[in-house]
Amino acid sequence: MAHKLWSPLVERFNDKDVIVIKRAFSCLLIMSQTCGDFIRARTVKEVMPKILSFLKSQSQQSFKKDKASAYRFTIAYQFQIDILSGIGSIAFNLDLREKDLWQIIVEVIPYLNALQPEPLQDSAVVALKKIAELDANSVFYYLKMTFSQTNASHSEKSIFPDIIFGDKKREYEKNVNKLLDELKLS
Repeated sequence: MAHKLWSPLVERFNDKDVIVIKRAFSCLLIMSQTCGDFIRARTVKEVMPKILSFLKSQSQQSFKKDKASAYRFTIAYQFQIDILSGIGSIAFNLDLREKDLWQIIVEVIPYLNALQPEPLQDSAVVALKKIAELDANSVFYYLKMTFSQTNASHSEKSIFPDIIFGDKKREYEKNVNKLLDELKLS
């Protein structure tokens, strides 16, 4: 059944309508629970790049959208929450490792910024906690080396270039430290 559903499902991720993609993501989450091993390679190759691309582009759209913003009533915002709430479970269900997890971590981390809407921040924390169940060391490494105020030494370079985050590390401090405390990794 999963084999028959796969091609039409992948096509839904190419749709222009975010509602269709949102529903396809819900279907992918259920499929990952029931037949994770069967769809692992296909998901990583065909679907995950599209999901991560959406997360990356929308992180800029949701940036600085406070409670009074109309953006919070859009389907794109709701889909961001769905992705961030579910991507950790999909990674866990598919038993993703190393490089595949790193790509997810990199796209989730911008949502830890204090200038993102709070529900997105909370969902990003949930995603990273779930991913930490698979690979706590990778989550620790990306969080600690990228944003923590207690970076090891100045000779070690950040994962992300300063062009992207510059001096904005303080905007991440609250969520990163909260996550490190909850994971007992600091």
